[in-house]
Amino acid sequence: MTGVRATPFLQRPVCVVSGIRLPFTMATAIMDSSTISREVVVGLEEGLHLTPMRALTLLAEQFTCEISIHKGDRAVDAKSMLDLMTLMAEHGTQLLVSARGPDATAAIQAIGDLFDANFRPTERP
Repeated sequence: MTGVRATPFLQRPVCVVSGIRLPFTMATAIMDSSTISREVVVGLEEGLHLTPMRALTLLAEQFTCEISIHKGDRAVDAKSMLDLMTLMAEHGTQLLVSARGPDATAAIQAIGDLFDANFRPTERP
């Protein structure tokens, strides 16, 4: 469900995209037709720690598009381990991965596959 919610004074307006509260400007970018997004869940018992973060950044760096990971009202660059650490994504955390650019579809598919495989290497034909 997508919608705009009023917020108390001095807070930024938020928009709810797929059940995730995002700052209105960020949500507008996500809903842009050139931006592709996919929800993923952290399945690792230890959460998204340094080893899987490194795998995620290495994968993201292979693409030219902009890739963001969203948790609640926070969005970070998927190509930055330091940014990813600030998410503190524990086991079961729902994240929204969004990409914008020429290879956004391939990036979203690859990152979604990484989360689906629980960061275990998968063999490709």
